[in-house]
Amino acid sequence: MGRLSNEQKESIHKAFKETGTIRGTKRITGISRKSIRRELDRMTNPIPKVSKGTVRKSKLDPYKAKIAYLVKEKDLSAVRVLEEINELGYDGGYSILKNYIRVIRPKTKKRPRPPIDHPPGHEAQMDWSPHKVIIRGKEQVVHTGSIVLCYSRWLFMRHFIDEKLESVISLHEQGFQELGAVPEIITYDNMTTVGRHVGPGKVWINPRFDRFAKEYGFKIVILQPGKKERHGKVERPFHYIENNFLAGREFDDMEDLNNRADQWRWNKANIRIHGTLKQKPVDRLVREMPYLKRLIINTADVNYSEVERKINIDFCVVINNKRYSVNPDLIGKKAKVRLYQDHLEIWVDNELHCKHMYCGEKKKECSA
Repeated sequence: MGRLSNEQKESIHKAFKETGTIRGTKRITGISRKSIRRELDRMTNPIPKVSKGTVRKSKLDPYKAKIAYLVKEKDLSAVRVLEEINELGYDGGYSILKNYIRVIRPKTKKRPRPPIDHPPGHEAQMDWSPHKVIIRGKEQVVHTGSIVLCYSRWLFMRHFIDEKLESVISLHEQGFQELGAVPEIITYDNMTTVGRHVGPGKVWINPRFDRFAKEYGFKIVILQPGKKERHGKVERPFHYIENNFLAGREFDDMEDLNNRADQWRWNKANIRIHGTLKQKPVDRLVREMPYLKRLIINTADVNYSEVERKINIDFCVVINNKRYSVNPDLIGKKAKVRLYQDHLEIWVDNELHCKHMYCGEKKKECSA
């Protein structure tokens, strides 16, 4: 039998009400048992009609307006968006959020680029990028200096108020001290503080920075103008730094900014699965370390005083009310801090662990 008419449906319900059986209903109505059973089941368990355009509800639905704002207006990454909506109560997964953001984010065209091989220990890249940050409730521009090892993608960075030569040297010194090693070459775009192309086949190197490079034993390479893709290992992470660390955060001062940047590098940036390598930079660094030049400590400068400090829970030592960070693995240990005219060194168990320029002040007399 085909589709039941409304009259037939009414007769089924009337007969079933009188007889209470499907057999009795069939005898009265003449409708097949299968059709009677289907109609009675429909009334007992009604199935709502679903239009073709109906979409299953998602845990993202209550947050889609917020997500769109964070992606389209603030240009936040999926990681930062997840942090923001988690605070609003979102308890769904990261994958569904990432897939949704991929759909709504404005598309940009990418040019194909040939791969560049980087042997372990051979090359690092250094560059600057200005970023707007919130410090004590006010927006200001800071200059992010970054050094990236090309093989492992190990990242080091510091934030400064300028891009002067002193800042460039401080960035390198602190990076080398944390790494405990130096690559064979470091590449740079044209910058007056380091060097620049001054004519066909002619490169000028800043004499002061040249002396610094020779002291640490690495070669300076100034890239040809217009070869932006050649410097992608250090330039691409600036977007990652801005959107996964700086965006949506506020800082007390430059020291707080750099201390939290260290924590972010150690706990996120350098232990994440790298999007291109599909491996963690710290794991690649283990394989790269034997090919890097071990840092040679120059002991010629003996004009220093020394104080002892305990490494606090925030993995810092305090000198003249300023905090200087060390590796978190050293929390609780006693450190000897050597105070030079323009910098300090933190030694633990007779090993140099890090070196810092003074935070906005010259050396002062310190008491133990």
